[in-house]
Amino acid sequence: MQRAIIFTLLLLVKSCILKGQSFSIQYQVKCSCDRYQCDTISTKISDSLNRIICDFEKDSIHSSATFIFKNDSLILQKNEFNNKGVFVKYNRSYYNNKNEWIADSTFDANNKLLAFKIIERDSFFNNLIVNATDLSNPSQIINQRIHKDEFNNNVSNTICYSPENCITEKYSFKGNKKYLSEIWILSPTLQYPILKESVSYIYDENGKLKMTVTNSGDKDQCESILYFYYFN
Repeated sequence: MQRAIIFTLLLLVKSCILKGQSFSIQYQVKCSCDRYQCDTISTKISDSLNRIICDFEKDSIHSSATFIFKNDSLILQKNEFNNKGVFVKYNRSYYNNKNEWIADSTFDANNKLLAFKIIERDSFFNNLIVNATDLSNPSQIINQRIHKDEFNNNVSNTICYSPENCITEKYSFKGNKKYLSEIWILSPTLQYPILKESVSYIYDENGKLKMTVTNSGDKDQCESILYFYYFN
């Protein structure tokens, strides 16, 4: 098993890393709560500035992605590939002269526009308001509201497909470390939002994310455990 993991990592690194470039790898393994069934679901490769430059996802329509950066932290473009390594689409982000995110657009491999987002700012409540349009259904505008705390952490993210059909993710932090997230669902059949699931974040002695534990919201039972392994 260990040799298979190393061989897979070497193949991924070879396809992603430029010669002479330093990098680190984050390897994610999802397990059942009894730890009898485990499977690798993601491999992320970061450069020397800790920016994710490649992301390989298992069992995904677009199973890998590479990133181009505007500066040390801002993503300029995300290129997505299918599980055969064929380039399928890319996402482009736009910023103003203050390096604030103002728009987003998604194109297919032939540069056809698929979707776009327009970002507004509500500085009084420290919110980002995102209006997204998918051109396959242009009559529906998806509204997203991201709320940040005084440390610029995203503490909530609400996506509404209509006023009565919303998904809200809430995040709790200690400093800049996330220790809990919750997903709340509101639908036309519900009188009030319900908790779908919660995730606890556990860190090692060096402050690196070691594992997350996902619990179902209605039963408060463990659903899965995600382990994080790092290679330099």
